[in-house]
Amino acid sequence: MDYSKEIKLEINATGELPVVRIKQGDAYSRFIIATLTKDGVDYIPESDVQVQFRCQKPDGHGVMEYSTYEDTELGRKFVIINDEDGTISVELVEQVSTAVGRCRCDLCLVKDEHILSSIPFVIDVVASPDIASLAVSSDDFRTLMNTLGEFDRLEDEVMSLQNTIQYRSGSLTIPASGWTGDDPYTQNITVSGYTVTARTKADLIGDETIISAMQSCGAHTMFIVNNNGTLTVKVVGGKPTTNLRVGVALVETSSL
Repeated sequence: MDYSKEIKLEINATGELPVVRIKQGDAYSRFIIATLTKDGVDYIPESDVQVQFRCQKPDGHGVMEYSTYEDTELGRKFVIINDEDGTISVELVEQVSTAVGRCRCDLCLVKDEHILSSIPFVIDVVASPDIASLAVSSDDFRTLMNTLGEFDRLEDEVMSLQNTIQYRSGSLTIPASGWTGDDPYTQNITVSGYTVTARTKADLIGDETIISAMQSCGAHTMFIVNNNGTLTVKVVGGKPTTNLRVGVALVETSSL
């Protein structure tokens, strides 16, 4: 069964990024159908413009798919431009959903191997209780690698993507006594040895212990936000009654 999420992506957007939520482990059944707009008016890419999907996962691994190339093993493309209405269909391959947290993604409009515009959005991967069957997170650039002559460009793309982002990771304990508010329950955190700025993107990394602790108190979602340099963890559905040991991935970017 296919599950499609329709979103509008403004080429000149500012402010909050659109968010698409999927479950950890979902593969080859989730699609994003994106309508591009420019200053509020629907935008149809020109016939010589291609689209690239890039996804930077919270654990540092990346996924990259291109509308020009197809997976030679499966015999299909994962990024398709609809000639009639200009919508862009992105099939979310298995590696997109392996790491819990917010994935930094964009659609790039490409012409003559040059990026004309990069349109950002977020994919929020929600933890799955079926951990044993999940794939191990890794990089996924198959459609490019399946095409002869693309290895040099792939290397340049990956280096460009990695050089724009600085990564830090660590772990911390969130005490049960520190939660305030009433659904969502909130708690400010600090990461030892790291100065958080307004440009820091943060993601939480959990395991089966976190899932069990959340289920026991009725919570169903935990996420982290950066409010101008202050990191706040939020829990929805129930207040944790035990200390939570979580991993934290921090990404310092030029813009969010």
